[in-house]
Amino acid sequence: MAITSELSAEERLHSRENTDAMAGTTSISSITVQYERPGGQVVEEHFTDTFTIGRDARCNVRIDAPVVSSMHARVSRLGGDWQIQDLYSRNGLFVDGQPIQQAVVQGQVQVQFGQGGPVVVLRVDVSASMQEAPETLQSTLPSMPLYSPRRTPPSPERSVPSVPAAVTPTDEQGERYEADRFSLLLPEGWHDKTVYTLLGPLSDGIQHNITVSLDPETPFEAVKDFAEEQVQALENSLPGMWLLKKEAAQLANGTPAYRVIFKWAPAEEQTLFQQHVYVVEEGTAYSLTASFSRKTRKTVGPEVTRIMLGFEPKP
Repeated sequence: MAITSELSAEERLHSRENTDAMAGTTSISSITVQYERPGGQVVEEHFTDTFTIGRDARCNVRIDAPVVSSMHARVSRLGGDWQIQDLYSRNGLFVDGQPIQQAVVQGQVQVQFGQGGPVVVLRVDVSASMQEAPETLQSTLPSMPLYSPRRTPPSPERSVPSVPAAVTPTDEQGERYEADRFSLLLPEGWHDKTVYTLLGPLSDGIQHNITVSLDPETPFEAVKDFAEEQVQALENSLPGMWLLKKEAAQLANGTPAYRVIFKWAPAEEQTLFQQHVYVVEEGTAYSLTASFSRKTRKTVGPEVTRIMLGFEPKP
């Protein structure tokens, strides 16, 4: 099914006006996935909860292409935002051309499954009611070729920020957001939704890392309640997940935390172990995630656990 590669200037202006008109009076309600099925049929699906994308028939969105892993990616809600996570696929995940392990979905993004692989469009729906979303999306989603074997993402750029940023009042209309390598003016209603990725050693075929996600407007006061909600989302999105441990824990500085360990098989003949540490401190929820193979759970795992439990929240 042939479709044009981008919106006209008039359509982009109409899309922006629709978004501006809804700002301040609506809330994030769902996310739309636009992708191509075998035979060239372009379809859109709407989700209000966690879902998976991959080649396996158990995935909520099935992309039948050799470059796509059985369980390639998971899209889930964290507080009021949506995020996409690479489930340690063989060929990687690229968001707007940049390789990622985990990223927040803001507005609309193009997700490519492996270099030169299928492209899926994700768009966060902001609408007063679920019934209004399809008409809005039909007019604002860009039309684009969803598969191009010659399309190669550009070289990755250095990610920012790498240290916590601060918000400083200014005389301008909003607040000047100061990060370590940039600043920008944020009007009222915007806030920092940072996801940090800390790279560790490459061992047993796995690029180890710890991701830290922040939700500064969590509705949870007790860390156990926040952890239970996150675990339920994981169980719903990862078929074949085995929960190994779920327990109250404590950070090195004495802050209450909650630790979860589970294993699952994202691809044939591959078993991964994942550890999560959850913290809620002064209205901010923190999620720390690390993954291991069966071997590196014993070799790299103890060091990573010490790093995670050495986390110190600074609300």
